[in-house]
Amino acid sequence: MAKFLQVTLDEMAAEAKRSSHETSDKAKELVEFFQSVRQGGGKVSPEKIIRFSKLFEDELTLDSLNRQQLVALCRMLELQPIGTQAFLRWQLRMRLRSLKADDKLILKEGVDSLTVWELQQACKSRGMKAFGVSEDRMRQNLNEWLVL
Repeated sequence: MAKFLQVTLDEMAAEAKRSSHETSDKAKELVEFFQSVRQGGGKVSPEKIIRFSKLFEDELTLDSLNRQQLVALCRMLELQPIGTQAFLRWQLRMRLRSLKADDKLILKEGVDSLTVWELQQACKSRGMKAFGVSEDRMRQNLNEWLVL
């Protein structure tokens, strides 16, 4: 996922050079944010993630992604990256729709009601580390996902 975001950032930065200085500054801020997270290895607050997610609202929609980015997302979400770009987009939309419905159910029942196996599957299907992580950490990660 980090590699996918880096490629997307590079494309945004190239586009920003052509369009406006303000977008370029935001892209630089995001790169600095990623570097600080990598070096510090610390926990990132949902507020910071939300702040930077606004940069991707227009730039990162399924319709504007190239094939390489679509394939990367399919692999992350455990989908077969085979077929046309339209088919990959359709698969991703269906998976995202399914995850959204699952998120609503988990919110309704609560993360604490999930068994360890269900918790691992929920984290894994959302691209989070699910094995070699404590149960408490997985619950915390899933709660943060639901907040975002």
